[in-house]
Amino acid sequence: MSLILAISTSSQSASISLIKSGSVLAEPLVMHNNLSHTKTLMPMIDELFSSFAISCNDIDCFAVDTGPGSFTGVRIGVATANGLAMGSGKPIIGISSLLALRYYQLEISPVASIIDAHNDNVYAAIYFNKSATLAPCATTIHDLIEKIPANTLCLGDGANAHHALISELQPTAKFSSEESGIIKASCVGLAAWDRIEDCGSVEAASSGIVLPTYLKLSQAERNAKKEE
Repeated sequence: MSLILAISTSSQSASISLIKSGSVLAEPLVMHNNLSHTKTLMPMIDELFSSFAISCNDIDCFAVDTGPGSFTGVRIGVATANGLAMGSGKPIIGISSLLALRYYQLEISPVASIIDAHNDNVYAAIYFNKSATLAPCATTIHDLIEKIPANTLCLGDGANAHHALISELQPTAKFSSEESGIIKASCVGLAAWDRIEDCGSVEAASSGIVLPTYLKLSQAERNAKKEE
């Protein structure tokens, strides 16, 4: 197993990447336009396949970020990746968006992956090396800051959105570039490759079918519950 097509659609930017034997063969194609992921994702994949003269049959494994993040974006990416995997008979691996963020700076620990969920809410996880010391969760930014260890590198659009508050309440916190707020498909693919290596085979690493990871109900679901 050597060639992974990775997909990321859990944020406002959609990206794809080719990973070959643990190395990034093609950097993510990130779309910063106002088009829906449903209109951009498949054309991006077609363009990538065309540029490398390959097809789904040449892909050994698909990887996709499963959230948390944009509810609609997660559904689009997961559905597309599952469809491609099932149609080609190839395995698929789901990767948490929070773990994908951690792969921006693997050489640094600890790292807090923080995704903005609006109204002072965030999705977050804290990693030391590749292990989560705080499992992925939905929480408030204030509660999260209380759990952030000293000298933690904070990544993600949630870190960018709450930079001032985190710096005030946890002065030793560190931050990376604005680019670290984007969840890239290359990070999804590298995390999938490491899982394959850890499990010993792509079959052992694959779940057969990938499901979204939301961590909390969508606004529509919350409104429906209020009406019950």
